[in-house]
Amino acid sequence: MKLSAWIKKSSTYERRQLAKKVRCHPSYLFQVAKKGSSPGLAKKIEAATREATPDKVVHRWDLRPDIWGKDGK
Repeated sequence: MKLSAWIKKSSTYERRQLAKKVRCHPSYLFQVAKKGSSPGLAKKIEAATREATPDKVVHRWDLRPDIWGKDGK
């Protein structure tokens, strides 16, 4: 799932919790959704969304397809 889709489907509380887990400001998530993230942040977002919202996981390859292919390698 793309981060922008996750943001639209998530509550304000969920967005704040994600930002807290990945150690960024909630508004920064909107920038990441538009401009991309570092590889480290992509991994953190994937792990945090998998834990908090297992039905709506933002995969690292959706954030950085230039590094990881669709299969995650």
